[in-house]
Amino acid sequence: MRRTRRLVAALLLAPLVATATATTAATSATAGEAPAGTGKVIAWGAGGDSRTKVPVSAQSGVSAISAGLLQSLAVKNGKVIQWGSNEFGMDRVPVRAWRNVTAVAAGYHSNLALREGEVIAWGDPRHSSSKAPEETKSGVTAIAASSDFVMALKDGKVIAWGDSLFGRTIVPPEAKSGVTAIAAGGAHMLALKNGKVIAWGNNDLGQVEVPEVAQSGVKAIAAGVGYSLAQLESGEIIVWNSNTYGEMDVPVEANGARSIATGPYHLLALT
Repeated sequence: MRRTRRLVAALLLAPLVATATATTAATSATAGEAPAGTGKVIAWGAGGDSRTKVPVSAQSGVSAISAGLLQSLAVKNGKVIQWGSNEFGMDRVPVRAWRNVTAVAAGYHSNLALREGEVIAWGDPRHSSSKAPEETKSGVTAIAASSDFVMALKDGKVIAWGDSLFGRTIVPPEAKSGVTAIAAGGAHMLALKNGKVIAWGNNDLGQVEVPEVAQSGVKAIAAGVGYSLAQLESGEIIVWNSNTYGEMDVPVEANGARSIATGPYHLLALT
């Protein structure tokens, strides 16, 4: 049975997905131009591997965020900051991600950064999600990452690669044009097109059963393990389904944040 909870908050979502345009990004920016950061990262939820212990460097001047399984990412002055687990080499941020980065996406075994329209990927070399395909070397405007699969948005088309379990990397025809935002959950994907949420992949908890209220008038999307989120044009946030770790319980201090990033079981807010 699908559970839907509405949260009214002035939030702009940037979950597991970061974009270099103003669609669902932590900040509005043009690909290749790192925005000036003004924010502080707030973290809550499951906190093993110190992923919710925000380092001093990410407590001011941050312009983009993303939450992975065991790690968190932030962008400050165009450089990627990573904290939490150092498994799979995820803490070894490539030199190319030290400047001019406008967006980040943290997965289970890999991380993505967006620099001047190019996707930079790193992490466990045993997983194909840590290798960016040639098609993503230019013109990309948004990125998303989750378990062993990742996504990119180019010219309104969703590109997906990595593990195809549950059909996650099989992009539906509706999501091959006109898409403005993307999000990757634990084993499902979301795309935003003309204000409507498109969902595919694993549906064990009803996370890809988009409620009627999220089929129009949506401006931002997010996804985690077993749950999906949509923000309406009114600012109202719709959450469905899992609340295992209090994913639906947004802290008071996060209200009014400029963006939120969701990991599988923990969340970040940028104020």
